[in-house]
Amino acid sequence: MQRIYVDTSVFGGYYEQETFGPGSQTLLERIMRGDDMLVLSELTLTELGGAPERVRALVQTIPQAHIIRVDSTDESRNLAAAYIAAGVLPPKWTTTQSISPWRP
Repeated sequence: MQRIYVDTSVFGGYYEQETFGPGSQTLLERIMRGDDMLVLSELTLTELGGAPERVRALVQTIPQAHIIRVDSTDESRNLAAAYIAAGVLPPKWTTTQSISPWRP
């Protein structure tokens, strides 16, 4: 069993038949069966709060027992700030983003 971190593109890609759909579907089916564990970050949950309803509903179909939640830490926020300062990430990835109340 693997622990697999995914971002919002995996959930949104689930519905794209021509490109990301098959890979996203296979991966999420493995997680739903419990073959692998989904690592879901606070940032991904925030981004999913603005996703279409069907994408949010997809996340809710994953059994909670198959999800490992990862909260932001001072270390991760400091690393993000350093990446932004170095130009690795664009400023839209500020460390002061508010957290969406939406939770699966």
